[in-house]
Formats: sequence, C-alpha cells, structure tokens
Amino acid sequence: MLTGKIPFDGESDGEILMKHLTATPDLSGVPEPFRPILAKALDKNPNKRYASMIEMAQAVEPIHLPVAMPVGPRLPHLAHVAGPAGLILTPDPELPKAPPIPQRLQAPPIPAAPKVDAKTPLPMAKPVLPPSFRDRLTGMLGSLLMVPAVAALGLVPYGLLANPSDWTGLMKLFLVTTALAWAVMIGSGTAAFRSPDGWARRARLGALGLLVGALAFWLDGWTMPRTSGAMPFTSSQAYLFGTVAMPPDAFSTGVRYLLYFGVALAAGRWWRATARDRKERFSLFPLLAAGFWSGALLFLWPWEAGSPAMGIVPIVLSIVAVQAVSAWTPSAKVQSAKKLRLGRA
Repeated sequence: MLTGKIPFDGESDGEILMKHLTATPDLSGVPEPFRPILAKALDKNPNKRYASMIEMAQAVEPIHLPVAMPVGPRLPHLAHVAGPAGLILTPDPELPKAPPIPQRLQAPPIPAAPKVDAKTPLPMAKPVLPPSFRDRLTGMLGSLLMVPAVAALGLVPYGLLANPSDWTGLMKLFLVTTALAWAVMIGSGTAAFRSPDGWARRARLGALGLLVGALAFWLDGWTMPRTSGAMPFTSSQAYLFGTVAMPPDAFSTGVRYLLYFGVALAAGRWWRATARDRKERFSLFPLLAAGFWSGALLFLWPWEAGSPAMGIVPIVLSIVAVQAVSAWTPSAKVQSAKKLRLGRA
C-alpha cells in the first residue's frame, strides 16, 4: 500500500514463499524517515519488531513531512483530548468545519437482508445410499449375460493369427473363457477394491476354478469318471472313494486340469478387476497378473492334452471380459478431471 507494489514477486508460489522467509522487501519507494520504521516492523525475527502499535506510533510521531493540501476549504485537524477512557480524537474547535460530503460521494444504503421464516424447513440434501442387494444382483446378471459377447470378440484376433479353420479349438476356448469370467465375477461377489484379502474369498474362487478345470478336461474329450459298483481293482482303472473309476492316464490329466485353473483363480486378487470402486474401468495390471500366474503355473498343465495356449488364453481373456462388463463408479477426482477436460475443450 505504501510502495504501490507487492513486497515479493516470483515465477512460482514456492519462489514467493522462499522470498518471504529469506529476502528483504524493497523500501526504496517509501520516504527516507519511514524506511527504518518499516524495516523494523517487517523484520524476520519477531523479537526485533515493535512490541505494540503504541511503540510503533511513538516512532512515527516525531517525523514531520510537508503534505500538499488540495485547494479549497481547510480540513479540520484532530485534537488530542485526554478523557477518562484514554486518548480521544476530537475536531479542533478553532478551525472551520469540513464541508459536507457531496451526495454523489456517499455510499448507497445497504439493503436489508430478506427475512427467513423460521417455520419453513430448509431443503436438505438427499443422502447417497449404496446400491441395494436387488440392484447389485440385477447388475451382476446383466454383466454375466454380456460376457459371452466380449469373449467372442476377444477370440477373433487369436483365431485369425492361430488357425482360422480350427472351429473346434476356438469353441473350446470360448466356453472355457466364458466359464472363467463367470467364476471370477461370482467368486468376487460385491467385494470392494480395497477389501481385505480373505481366505474365504480365495477358497470360493479356487473351488470355482476347479469346476472350470473339470469343464476344460471334458471339452478335450477325456473320459470322465463313471460308477463302477463293486468292480474289483484292475491295472487299467483308478478308483475314487471305492465306487468311481476312470483310466489312470485320464485321472492324472484331470487332476492337473483342476489344479491349473483352481490355483490360478485362488492365487490372484481378481476381485479388484470387478470392484465397482476400482480406480479405472480398464487397467493393464490385472492383465499382467493374469499372464504371470497362467505362465508360472504351467508346470501343472497337462502337456499331453494339448498346447498350453488352451490355458493361458482363457485366463487372460477372461480378465479382459471381466473388466469390460463389470459395473464401475468413477471417483470424485476422476469426475472433476473429466469435467475440467470438457471445459477446456
């Protein structure tokens, strides 16, 4: 206010704050007698400043500078009168009174505030309620119905690059991919993105992975277990619980099918790909996790059953389908950023 410019300026807020902490303001625009007074008042050390406004006023009072007065009636000076309440400033009676302020310079009257009836209830904001169980169930059913379409679209590039004429293999991949995506969504349930890592959820996902492994085993044409009754044990059959038998080679292959898909679903945090409050609708990290687990568990894959692509492709593609069809509610930060981009556009 005294110099006509701010005390510190810079190219960034950090630079200005640093100058406030370390630099000394430029007082060259202030008359010389007032410079030491202002310098003391602006000292970085609080102990070196004036202890009170009275002390600062006592330092300013002895300074007398010529003041250019405008042409016209002389304005009254204020006389110091000591009263019971302390120092009082009153007009000097020996000087003429100041002319009245013209009407055009007076401030307009402040309008009265509107009256508010205390009996009238104020509008209340409606609380944002979480979706009901019915809404969640309806949304999940709709997402489950969209999975086959996304899985079919995802297999188009693989079919064109691998073997376009192998319709049987593509159909197997389609069915296993759809089953895996359904297993991930059903096993994850309504878990949030930062839900605790519970063994119950992992066990549910692993059990559903075992069922997908049984489906893949059956689609590859292997002999399923059958009831053997009281049939005696032979070298060509393996018994389960004493009543169900199957060929030994089929038994070993089936167990590896079950373990491959069961462990793959139980190992990853796949509920983060289906969570409604996930950071982004589609993220590459779940795809990388799917590729890692499907490759790390290849030691369980039944190599005699076929190419390991029959296991890797469905796992990765199912995570793509899960993210594409699962409901997503963007956070407030994402919504504000989107509005800002639209406003700039």
